[in-house]
Amino acid sequence: MTNDSKTTIARDMTVKDLDGVAEVHKLCFPPSISIFSALGQGILKSYYALFVEEPESYAAILENPHTGQIAGVTFGTRNPGIKQRFLKKHFVGVFFSFIFGLLTGTATWKALWSRLHHKNSLSTLGAYDADAAAAGIPAPNGVEDVCMGIAIHPEYRGGGNATKLIEHYVTRVFEKGATRIRGAILKNNIASMTFFKKRGWTFMDVSDNEVSVWINKPGVVG
Repeated sequence: MTNDSKTTIARDMTVKDLDGVAEVHKLCFPPSISIFSALGQGILKSYYALFVEEPESYAAILENPHTGQIAGVTFGTRNPGIKQRFLKKHFVGVFFSFIFGLLTGTATWKALWSRLHHKNSLSTLGAYDADAAAAGIPAPNGVEDVCMGIAIHPEYRGGGNATKLIEHYVTRVFEKGATRIRGAILKNNIASMTFFKKRGWTFMDVSDNEVSVWINKPGVVG
């Protein structure tokens, strides 16, 4: 049975939440979407820690306050290139975790195969921005936040939980100075497409398999 939004609260993520956030990430993002899911728990936690440490990055979570369980996470940044900054800071740990994964299991091999044979600009912000510009996505009227993902634990899907989480995220990111929030959705992700359309986000095709979605701060045109 789904735990509805009456059982959860939305709030800013802290470092104390990283174990639960890493669990939700692995449940929701397969290695074909996020290579972090094929790496060690410590690597994934270090990546999410950046969204707490960097003043221009941000993550919000859903929590069941009765159990302490992390029910969802969404995260983004006003400073593009966070994955590159993470790899620069944690290169040695990522390298050895990746090699260990190749030697001991299949998930890392599947993630590598997917990256080599399937275009997914969601994982490479520079590539996505180039596609967006070519597709005619308008430039932001001010500061843009790039929302990099939203994940809801399977036990909490439905019942308004995703709405509660994204509304908290949007409010807080606009409070922090962004005038537009933008993301990308794979066209075969029907649930996400429907979710953001219902909430009034603007859609535009970027490629054969992706759309760009965005929402402006109230009162901002563009």
